[in-house]
Amino acid sequence: MSKKTRRASRSSLLGIVATVAFFGLVGALFALRASNPPETGPMGGLMYEATMQASGIAVAGGLQVDGAQVAMGQVPNNVTVIPEWTITNISDHPVTLGEPHASVIKGCCPGPLELTATTLAPGESTELTFPLQMHDGMDGPHDFDIHVPILDTDVYLTLGVNGTFGST
Repeated sequence: MSKKTRRASRSSLLGIVATVAFFGLVGALFALRASNPPETGPMGGLMYEATMQASGIAVAGGLQVDGAQVAMGQVPNNVTVIPEWTITNISDHPVTLGEPHASVIKGCCPGPLELTATTLAPGESTELTFPLQMHDGMDGPHDFDIHVPILDTDVYLTLGVNGTFGST
């Protein structure tokens, strides 16, 4: 075999090895992505970490929330963002919460509200979450009041959240 033929064979072999390595790497990346898909939220969209600013204190019926008003800022469409609040029983007796609901001040389509616990002993806390996702056609400012009824009373704990959905 001539020197030229050996060089051509070696080049062909290196080309085949490089091709196999490349496609092996691509396959491994696809397998990794399939085993670690992006996290989706409860509303089906990809989770989005909005820079939320919480302010104010809400107190009602023996409950307190620090950061009662949440400003989400600009939020892209087709992603899920989840404002949340910690509700603490600051009274000296158990407090039971009813089902929270949202009032639309501006915008549309409030998401589901979920409490991690509904009966709180003195000093105990629960988390309230409010997943939101908007899509094209729902762009613009959104403003919601969240009302949490305190059972056995006529009192509601009122919280708020606002943000602007869509492109800037």
